[in-house]
Amino acid sequence: MHEFTCCCNQLDCTQLKEFNESFEEVEDDALLAAEIGQILLKDQAFDTYKENMKELNRLRWEKEESDRVIEILQNELKSMRKYCNELKNMLEVNEKVQKLLSAKANVEQELTTQVHTTTQNTELTLLGKANNTLNLRYKRLHEKHETLKLTHKVLLKEHEHKLVRSKESREEVVIPAMKLPQLKIVQPSPSINLLHTVTQQTLDKMNAADVRVLNKKLKRTLDMTDLSEMSNTMLSRLLDDLEHFNQPFNNNTEIFFLVQLIC
Repeated sequence: MHEFTCCCNQLDCTQLKEFNESFEEVEDDALLAAEIGQILLKDQAFDTYKENMKELNRLRWEKEESDRVIEILQNELKSMRKYCNELKNMLEVNEKVQKLLSAKANVEQELTTQVHTTTQNTELTLLGKANNTLNLRYKRLHEKHETLKLTHKVLLKEHEHKLVRSKESREEVVIPAMKLPQLKIVQPSPSINLLHTVTQQTLDKMNAADVRVLNKKLKRTLDMTDLSEMSNTMLSRLLDDLEHFNQPFNNNTEIFFLVQLIC
C-alpha cells in the first residue's frame, strides 16, 4: 500500500485524507480491473487455445487426408509405372513379333517363289518334252503326208494311164463283131480304188486337224490352247490309224509296195 504525505506536512490534513481515500478506491478498482483483466485474458487465452486446438485438429485432419491422398496417388503412380512397364514390355514383344512375322513372310515369299520357280521350270521341262514329242509327231505326219500325196499322184497317174491304154486298145483293134467277143473296158482294180479312198480319207483327216481349219470350222469359239490340244488329239489318233494303215490290204497285191512306203 502506498503512503502519501501532504505538502503541508500535517498528518491530519483533510486533503491528504481525501486523496488517500480516493486512491484506495481507485487502487481497489484498479486491482479489481486487473483481476477482471486477468480473467478476461485467461478467457481469451483459453478461447485462443480452443481455436488453436480446433485449427490444429483441422490441420491434423487435413494432413491425414493429404497423407491418405498422397498414399493413394503414390499407389496409383506405382500402378501407372507398372502398367507403363507392362506396356513397354508388350511393345517390345510386339516389335519382336512383327519382326518375326516379317521374317516369316519373307521366308514364305522366298519359298513360294522357289516353289513357283521350280514348278515353272518343271512345267517348262514338261512342255519342252511335249513340244519335242509333238515336233517328232508333226515331222512323221509331214513325211507321211508327203508320201500320201506322192502315192495319190502315182495312183492317179496309173489310173489315167490304164484308162488311156484301154481307150487306145478299143480304137486300134478292129474286129468284126460276129467273130470276136465284145471287148470289156478295163476297170481299175479294187485294191487301187481302196488305196485311193483310204489315202484321200487320210489326207482329209490331216487337213481337218490343222489348227487354222479347226478355228474356222468352230467359228473361233475356242482359244488357241484348246485348239492346239484338239489338234494334237486328232493327230495322235491319226498316227495310231497310220500304224494300222496296211491292214485293209493284202500282202500279195500289186500295190502293197505303195502301202509299205506310206507306213
